[in-house]
Amino acid sequence: MEDWFIRSSYSQTITRPGYADLQGGLTVDLGARFNGGTGNAGNPNLEPFESTNIDISTEYYYGEGSYVSIGYFDKKVDNFIGTDTYTDTLFDIATPVGGPRYNEAVAAVGEDAAAVRQYFFDQGYTNAAGEIVGIDGEDPLLPITINQPVNSDTSRSVDGMEFAVQHLFGDSGFGTVVNYTMVDGDVEYDNYSTDTQFVLLGLSDTANAVLFYEMDAWEVRAAWNWRDKFLAATVDGNGNQNPTYVEAYDQFDVNVRYQVNEQLEVFVEGINITGEYQRAHARHPNMVVNLTDQEARYNIGLRYNFW
Repeated sequence: MEDWFIRSSYSQTITRPGYADLQGGLTVDLGARFNGGTGNAGNPNLEPFESTNIDISTEYYYGEGSYVSIGYFDKKVDNFIGTDTYTDTLFDIATPVGGPRYNEAVAAVGEDAAAVRQYFFDQGYTNAAGEIVGIDGEDPLLPITINQPVNSDTSRSVDGMEFAVQHLFGDSGFGTVVNYTMVDGDVEYDNYSTDTQFVLLGLSDTANAVLFYEMDAWEVRAAWNWRDKFLAATVDGNGNQNPTYVEAYDQFDVNVRYQVNEQLEVFVEGINITGEYQRAHARHPNMVVNLTDQEARYNIGLRYNFW
């Protein structure tokens, strides 16, 4: 109809994994803890993503440049990629942990790591450089936990709704755009399990609202952007099967542009002007993984077109 549209589609798609997952080779992280080292490996044998998609949407244009829309999507994904781990004793590196000197220290001072470390120093169980190292042929080999992308053997589904409104306030130059997306997957991470889990990473509801002014040479935009909590990883920095959740976050951005002439444009923009920070936690909100203090950022500049 003239002002009302309904669209629907059915499709099947195929997409290769990212190069970072496909590349061969093995990288071992610097340093090791008492429980071993960590590393990452690619997997050239990964199968491509295959998805079956259903999309339905409707749009109603109720005024010049103004509309409201609603959409539904459902995607079934095969060969979804998750992260698995395996442990190997690469390079035959000896570790003092579990060896006779370590067992002697535990028997003397208990299992407190700082006390065991000090016992080694007190007894002179170090090399010529004063470092605590393993002894070949006497101490066990260092276990190294390797993270590797693998294909899931079951299908995963994602579905959700999208809502959008754009409204122009007559010929004033003012307008607004509001979007909200609800998304869900068929599998959630089990915080009470330490087994390998294949779940969809990065799924969360999102929303943004923009107020803008566009008239003659001026363009001014103020935007609020929000994202709900989402699962970012299922393996932590130590190579263990522990989740990382990025908590809900929002920020305000502003942008002002002025077109001096056909060649020259000047602009000022502020990003995260209220100085919001991002926080991530593990299995419980009290288990803080990191907190990023981003502060506000401001840019001023110009663009000139020589053609």
